[in-house]
Amino acid sequence: MHTAERNSPVASWTSPTFVLWRLIPLAYGVFLAGYLISIVVVSAGRSPRLEDGIMSDLLSRSDNPRGYLISAAATVVCGLLLLPTATLLQKACGLLHYRWAVLGAWIYRVGLVATIATGASTPFQQPYVPIHIYLAFLAFMSLVAGLAICHAVVALSMPSARLRHATLATLQVSVLLYLTYLFFTPRYFDGRRWFLAVCEWVVSALIGSGTVSLIALFRGWQLYRGDSCEEELTTQHLSSPRGQEIKVLRGGKAVPINEGL
Repeated sequence: MHTAERNSPVASWTSPTFVLWRLIPLAYGVFLAGYLISIVVVSAGRSPRLEDGIMSDLLSRSDNPRGYLISAAATVVCGLLLLPTATLLQKACGLLHYRWAVLGAWIYRVGLVATIATGASTPFQQPYVPIHIYLAFLAFMSLVAGLAICHAVVALSMPSARLRHATLATLQVSVLLYLTYLFFTPRYFDGRRWFLAVCEWVVSALIGSGTVSLIALFRGWQLYRGDSCEEELTTQHLSSPRGQEIKVLRGGKAVPINEGL
């Protein structure tokens, strides 16, 4: 890799170390802090309820007039900070299977863009108008689908990581099917709105844990040293009856790609 490319801002912002230890904690820290503050604001003067955690209500200026801007800003900032993660997913999973990596990363990227659009537009809409519902579903479903593809790529390519990432891929697919069911059952949460809050936070946690798991794996590969690319890596798949791992050719020496896990 050329020196200019190694030292470019894009290379730094998409390095596994920077994404794992700086961008992701900052993104989810902002997200959690913003929504928790918004929950405190909306429940001021009474005992908190599970329904207070409904993200759509926290983004609504009618349901949360004093705190909607806080949760909206947290959503937008979180989505923006996670955008480099999609580039890393495409780059790292592309070492295993380029076409599926591109598909998974771009679907994940669409989810982040929908997240940003939801945070930016929902405060200026009436609650639960169609555009909000479509954006929210697009965000959740795209993020889950993109992660499912990336986890499946890892599970099918790396025997040592197969169980963990196959499990995560299965969970993501299950959630995607559940979200699809909810999309076609608009009155599912009538009379149990507290369950909507639970579902939103559980799905968000699954997206976060799935993202962290992949980036931690890429960091373990040591594709980069420090926070920038320092060497150009090529890959080859060593197939055998025993299922050898993909290896990275580094300085003419074949090193297991899961080195450091």
